[in-house]
Amino acid sequence: MNVIETSYSYYLILVPPPATARLMDRLRVQYGLDRQIVERERLHMTIGKLAVQHPIPLPDMVDHVEQAFTGHNFPGCEIVLDRLSGGMLESSDRLSGLHHLHGELSGVLDSKGLGIVNKSFHPHLSLSYASYRGISIVPRIVWHATEMILIESLHGRHLHRPLRKWGLARDQIAPVPKQLEIWNA
Repeated sequence: MNVIETSYSYYLILVPPPATARLMDRLRVQYGLDRQIVERERLHMTIGKLAVQHPIPLPDMVDHVEQAFTGHNFPGCEIVLDRLSGGMLESSDRLSGLHHLHGELSGVLDSKGLGIVNKSFHPHLSLSYASYRGISIVPRIVWHATEMILIESLHGRHLHRPLRKWGLARDQIAPVPKQLEIWNA
């Protein structure tokens, strides 16, 4: 698909619940990530940046995405983060549910003239924009993603404007094995 990035930056994101975000704050303090932090209310995991095959005016973007998603019941997924690398939380697990969600969203958006700019997917959650040296294994943080949010990102200003939320099918989430529920929020 040939895509044209819009002059606006739109992203689909997953946001951790408040209790999970507080656990992430504790990790940030524990590992000295106190410079250039991502504020707790902006912590998120990006599923993808939207692109279009043809320009879509700003007021129509939310409607266009809404129409693309009509009739689709996207699955929720389990997020397990247990590694700190360069100011980002990552997972040592494959996160197959998250990759499935990403693939399903990409397919639906592609079929409707929208798409995701970069099809390669490296799930992570930024805690800080300052560099952290090395990779550290951290206590597992687990949450169940039950909604995704379309945001407009104002680059350089670190501002996100939520535009629309969609629920994810809770009944399609695989249970978390007990040994993983260490920092489950």
